[in-house]
Amino acid sequence: APCGGSGKASAASRDDSASGGAPLRVGLISDIQYADCEDGQDFSGIEKRHYRNALSIAKAAVKHWNEAGVEVLVQLGDVIDGCNKNLGASQTALAAVTEALGQCSARTRLDLIGNHELYNISRQALPTSGLRCCGAGGRTYRCEPLNDHWEAVCLDPYEHALIGFASQSDAGFAKAVEVMQAANPQVLRGGGGDWFTGQPEDMHRFVPYNGGVSSQQL
Repeated sequence: APCGGSGKASAASRDDSASGGAPLRVGLISDIQYADCEDGQDFSGIEKRHYRNALSIAKAAVKHWNEAGVEVLVQLGDVIDGCNKNLGASQTALAAVTEALGQCSARTRLDLIGNHELYNISRQALPTSGLRCCGAGGRTYRCEPLNDHWEAVCLDPYEHALIGFASQSDAGFAKAVEVMQAANPQVLRGGGGDWFTGQPEDMHRFVPYNGGVSSQQL
């Protein structure tokens, strides 16, 4: 069923019995994009977004995971929609979804960072936002052990980005400007519009809502 965007939930298990371990059950969900507002559309005007129903879908997913005995829950980003920023509802929307996900009996939950998180929450506020997207020392990329046989490698795809930074002097923002200046400078002129004009298809990734990672992270 459609969530806020193209949200999907699933549960899968990996059988490690051959190597002496028990199966690991992992639940995945992406693009919840919840907001307490009427249905709308995505940026392109093509995909319908059922903002309020997204919370019901998240709760139904939690019920399914609990019945399946999921041990690890991975929320793949865009947990609330960017429209919450203009509604002044970022904190209440985030609290509603994290409360719903918090009902999952999984012993571990990992939240990844999407562009919609950064429309609503500054990077500096992520460690105290209620999202479990930071490891030791507040780092947003890390490895997390899941059991004796498996660990999750969590990347921060917005380490370099035009969104989420409180100051344009931040190194991650400055690097994103450098990349955009070389790859798609029309983005830096602002004013919205068609960021793809004159861009070959393989360069369409250089837009304001995407990000990049450092060699150190990789």
